[in-house]
Amino acid sequence: MKLHKKTLEKSYRFIGISIILMLIISLDAYGQQDVSKFQERLAKISQQIEQLRLKIEEGEKKESTTLSRLERIGFNKGLIKKEISLYAIQLEKANRELSSLNKSIPELEAKLDEEKQSIEKILITTYKFGKFNFLQFMLQAENVGAFISENKNLTLLAQYQGKIISNYMENLDQLETAEKELQTKKKEASRLIKNAEKKRKELQAQERKNRALITEIKKNKRLHLQTLEELKV
Repeated sequence: MKLHKKTLEKSYRFIGISIILMLIISLDAYGQQDVSKFQERLAKISQQIEQLRLKIEEGEKKESTTLSRLERIGFNKGLIKKEISLYAIQLEKANRELSSLNKSIPELEAKLDEEKQSIEKILITTYKFGKFNFLQFMLQAENVGAFISENKNLTLLAQYQGKIISNYMENLDQLETAEKELQTKKKEASRLIKNAEKKRKELQAQERKNRALITEIKKNKRLHLQTLEELKV
């Protein structure tokens, strides 16, 4: 009866694991869609950045005039804003990955703790009863049918114990990988924040340059008239 109960418990456990796997596959598909959206956003803004850089390069080849200087400052400001947006998207992605890792690490630790306790029980049982005597078990069996049935149950039990140890080692590897990824993502997020701050300072510098040039145009009437003539062309 006890072995029959264990077999039923194992069946229920298998069904439970199957349901969990289905949920994981569904969540993974959702996660892939989320990653795809990030990639689309990053690709789009990277293309816009490249277009602005080309415009700046073209502007630098032209004759330097007041209007071209204003235009170039405008392009530079636009470029920096796009770069800041790019860092913001990358940071959002990194933060989501950090959040996922921060959630998965405690779950892995809990699994490892549970599996460790199961392994300790297996080791204690092995220490108490020693190596299993197959011949003695065969002689004690009431009949061939009982022997086959009990042997099958013991085989399943041995497989279950082996799986616990295998899962423990696998989860231990996953935990180590997740902890390394967590540190990498923290460094990446820190780098993105610094880069974004640097770009914000560059934008402020371009704003100051733009204001200074406008002030210069207003103060210099001749330069102001020259600009108006350029606009007519």
